[in-house]
Amino acid sequence: MTSRTTPMPHRPGTLIASWLMSRLTLERLLYGLLLLAGAGLRLANLGGRPLTPLEASQAWPAWLRAMGQSAPYPPEPISPLLFTGQRFLFWLTGGGSDAWARALPALAGLGMVPLAWWLRPWLGRTGALFLALFLALDPWLLALSRTGDSAALSLFLGLLALVALLQLGAKGGETGGTARAGSGWAALLAVALGLLLVSGPLAWSLLPVLALLAWLLGLGLPARRRLLSLLGLGGGVAFLAATGWLAHPDGLTTVSRSLGVWLGNIRGADVRYPLSWPFIRLLVDEPLALFLGLAGLVALLRSHPGDLGARSRVPLAGDLAWGRFLALWAAWGLLLLLLPGRNPTGLPVLGLPLLLAGAWLSARLLGHGLACLKKQDAQEDGILVAAALGVLLVTTAILTALFSQGALTATFSPRALALYLTLPLLIGFFAWWTGWRLTSQVLSLYLPVILVLLTVHSGWNLGLRGDRVRGTELFAQSTPRDLRFLVADVAQLSAIRARDDREIPLQVQMDGRPDPVLGWHLRRMRNLSWVRVPAVTPEGPVMPLVIATDPLLSGDLLPPRAIGSDYAVRRTWLPTDFSRLSEFVRWALYREVKTPIPVESVVLWAQEE
Repeated sequence: MTSRTTPMPHRPGTLIASWLMSRLTLERLLYGLLLLAGAGLRLANLGGRPLTPLEASQAWPAWLRAMGQSAPYPPEPISPLLFTGQRFLFWLTGGGSDAWARALPALAGLGMVPLAWWLRPWLGRTGALFLALFLALDPWLLALSRTGDSAALSLFLGLLALVALLQLGAKGGETGGTARAGSGWAALLAVALGLLLVSGPLAWSLLPVLALLAWLLGLGLPARRRLLSLLGLGGGVAFLAATGWLAHPDGLTTVSRSLGVWLGNIRGADVRYPLSWPFIRLLVDEPLALFLGLAGLVALLRSHPGDLGARSRVPLAGDLAWGRFLALWAAWGLLLLLLPGRNPTGLPVLGLPLLLAGAWLSARLLGHGLACLKKQDAQEDGILVAAALGVLLVTTAILTALFSQGALTATFSPRALALYLTLPLLIGFFAWWTGWRLTSQVLSLYLPVILVLLTVHSGWNLGLRGDRVRGTELFAQSTPRDLRFLVADVAQLSAIRARDDREIPLQVQMDGRPDPVLGWHLRRMRNLSWVRVPAVTPEGPVMPLVIATDPLLSGDLLPPRAIGSDYAVRRTWLPTDFSRLSEFVRWALYREVKTPIPVESVVLWAQEE
């Protein structure tokens, strides 16, 4: 007699775990780790710094609309998508905070990291991993992701549209109305373009790049019925995003306003950044994009068609046209930075193609460097060269940190540059001793690592270090932390004199229009009024608090027993303000500015008890 055993039913948790294990590969694990690293860099202490004038001019009107309040002549939003998103978050969180004002750009910047996965046919698997690493650590992208501005939204949507275009080209596009391959990517492209159009001024700088790519791919228009459905999808998404699901129909006018701001930048309506500024920022902030990116562009332009594309049969992959596309993209970004209205939000238009070319080159440098490990006779010499360079690099990093902290010298001396000149001398010696080929293989492993470490250093200064040291901001204007003391003192005086930290009458002087920095940070004061000339005649036992932009405010406007305290609310600084080369070198190496940075202050007046 035989017995049969009934198989045990699989539990849902076991099925999910087995499915995850079957899908988990080393490549996917690395992408997940890079995504976690990017999230940590973008979300850590996101509200640590007060909103800058640029951020406040966009967050404050969204908060006013979300809370149903008003102010005289508030700033007009220039990004319908950011305005809608911030308005919803402020309503959802009951008023929001500095961190919530920056939440959407942070998530958009984080969303750029996994997009590298779909660029593997054009960069290779290793190159796409390098690109994900660069997108997670890039100083400009990190700084803009931690800024409550629409630039990060435009960059994410522009890169998403670029990926969708490339995937459509790889799947044959939709020509003649008969091909159905890539219909999902076509729908995604329509949505990305619709949201891109309402994302802000930077979108108009990215549209020519996408048009150039579509032309190089030879994508034709789909059939009329399919075209109308895609236009309806993209237009509908754009309409709902701009109007906040019909909550504020006037959001459509913001689209034309964003175009006006972009055209104003082209004409140079607000010339604030000198011509040398973008090149200084590129050299100091982006050594990886500068050196690897330019070298990658040269290598791509000198490559032969079909290097990678012959194997993958993907348009532009490994082809000379891919290099030409990236070179034309970089040239367009450079042209925008040469125009009078250059500003930090346009820096990634030049940086992104350099990162793509640098990722492609990094994969080839890695393969070239690992080749020396396969040769038994070259391993010992290679290890010796790598160890000597490693010791020198670590020593240089330690001494740089000590110089920065003033442990070795109180003032910077140009003679300290001799420390950095030792490295090329040592490389030249090893090239003479072991030969250029082995030295180049070791350097091809070291160069990306060094540039990545420099990138982490620059990203930390721009995105996370804040104003604990001076001279680390990407934008010309920033808000000092002193403003937090102003808000705290107003709340404390209100709690003491009005028995509530938000109830005391507060008059804020304005020069034509309210200052959005003061408007945002004092938004919770219920009895705040904007005045051109303060009228502080006491209606009760004490005079109202007065925040005056004119520090000489006195005379008949203030009672005899009024006392005031200064608070810095705006700081203006650029790396082109140095008068001596040694000051610039110190800032470039240590991110330190020894001379005082000009600030704009206000005075809080209160009646002395």
